Parts: sequence; structure tokens; C-alpha cells
Amino acid sequence: MAVRLTGYGFSLHGTRYNARIWDTAFSGTATEFDVVKGGIVISYTTDKRNDRHAAIFGSEASVRMLVPVGDTTLETFLEDLRAAEEGRFWLEITKTLGDTVVWRGVVVADECYETDQGARFEANISAVDGLALLKERPYLNGGTAIYTGFNKLTRHLTRCLEQLPHIAWWSGSDPILETSVDWWGDSMTSGGANDPLHLSNADHSTFYDYFTKGTVDNDAQSCYDVIWHIVQSFGCRIYQYRGVFVVEQIPYRSSSTYEYRRYDKSGNFLTNSVRSGTNDIDNSADGAKISYITYD
Repeated sequence: MAVRLTGYGFSLHGTRYNARIWDTAFSGTATEFDVVKGGIVISYTTDKRNDRHAAIFGSEASVRMLVPVGDTTLETFLEDLRAAEEGRFWLEITKTLGDTVVWRGVVVADECYETDQGARFEANISAVDGLALLKERPYLNGGTAIYTGFNKLTRHLTRCLEQLPHIAWWSGSDPILETSVDWWGDSMTSGGANDPLHLSNADHSTFYDYFTKGTVDNDAQSCYDVIWHIVQSFGCRIYQYRGVFVVEQIPYRSSSTYEYRRYDKSGNFLTNSVRSGTNDIDNSADGAKISYITYD
């Protein structure tokens, strides 16, 4: 696996964003391509539009590249993309000249398209974060039998995230899950590194359908449903930000400061720290009004 194509663009404030297309069947040197102005876009959607309390916020990214007619390298890539099975190509968005990860996802060939133009044509490469793909992944242990016994809710979440088609991107020490939750039980110590999701346990049978008659695959809930039930129970939402899947309670963010805790893909606690829950709109890169708002 290696980077096959790379391009970059700039935001309104001049920040550089890099788009890297990885190919799991490629081992050569990356080729640079031109990006259309404003051609790197990340968007978030839910099953219920405009609902900030929706449990799962899926995201997708698109990169619009310029392809000179006769550029065999780019045209060969597009030919490979048309015939590739899902999961072969991955898209990574990073910030500045370094490797600050902004977003990671799987290229979906069905959502990609090309325009029929002259000497240079435009190709749109689309990718998804993979959360919706978990609807097709049953919550099984190695694909043969349901998990048994109790486990922490954070481990249930990371076990589901381990089913992402591009999970190999996260090494054993990389954070993949971040939580900001402040509902504690009476017996729990609150605050700091004490995460309610890490202190709460659930039997794996919680996510098993005993009323379905069929195969083990049919009896087990999907990884998507397991995530939904956990975050919904705590009044949270989940989305990908900076290459990490964030689980947070919306009201918790309105505090002047709020805690976050991070875990690797095996569910091990890594670190915790504090973030500011407020942001000044001062027309800088940290807070700027880019459109007018109508209140009702």
C-alpha cells in the first residue's frame, strides 16, 4: 500500500490542505495532480437532516482533480478506479505541509464521475468515512460466533470501528476514539480521566437478537446499530474529526471547558485533556462568519 496520487488546495484563509489517494495494490512513487479551485470539500450528513442531536453524523469528502487529456498516469488511475472493488482506494486529507490528519475515508467509485470537456477534463473523487458501511458488518467475533461476557462501552465502540475497511490506517498506538461525556453513575468518580463510557460495562448479549430465527449473522446486530444504541443512550453523537471518531454530548460542549479522553483501536485508554467549549467570532481562521444567518 502506498500513496498513488497527491494534490493540494488552499482555504479562504490561505491554509494548505493536501489530498492523498492511497492504493492498497500500489507500491510505486506518488504522482501529483492539479486540484480545481475550492476542489477539496468535506461534508457531514445524518439520516435526519438539520438535526444536531442525531446519533450518527456520517461524513464524505470529495476532490476535484484536473486531468489533461493524454496524461496516461491519471487516466490509468481512473480506469483502475472503475474496475476496482470497494476498499482498494483510500482518501486522506491533511493540513499544512505536515501530516496533520483532517479526514480519512474509503473511495466509493459509484459516487465518482468525470466531465466530458476539451484538452483538460475534471474528475470528481468521492470517499466516505465508513460509518454507513458498518450497516453491512454484523457484530461478530471473528465472523463465526457472537462475543461473550461483559466489556466496557468504549471497547464495544472500538470493536465496531475495527470493522472499518480502512482500519489499517490506524496503528496500535494511534487514537481512533475520542469521548466527551459527563453523565456518571452514583458509584463513579466524575471528572478528569474518568470516562462514563469506559467505566460502564455491557454484556455482549445486549446486542444480540434472540427473537430472530436464522443464521448467526442475522441474529447479531450490525456494528452500525451497536454504535447507534450506545451513543443514543448517553445523548451523544459520533462523527469523524481530525482522523478520530468523536463521541460527544452536545450540551457538554457549551461549558467554558470540557474534558475529552482518547482510546486506541483495541479500546485501551491513551490520554485525556481539556478543550475550550467557546469560540470567539473574530474573523480569524479560528472563528469567522462566512455567511449571514436568519434566526426564527
